[in-house]
Amino acid sequence: MKNKMVDSLSLYVTLLSIISVEVTGFERLKKKYESCSEFREVYMTLRDENIHIINGYHPHEWYLI
Repeated sequence: MKNKMVDSLSLYVTLLSIISVEVTGFERLKKKYESCSEFREVYMTLRDENIHIINGYHPHEWYLI
């Protein structure tokens, strides 16, 4: 069971990396976190403090996954 979760996360990270390269404007998503009412606090805390995960979110190339 544990390996399935790791495998799923690996696939998700790979997919996110592919999408970020192939989708025009995907980079703008990072800038939207600061103004988003749902993700602002999580994003700012992860960015500004030495914390690696909050509420199940962690940054990967500064996208929240």
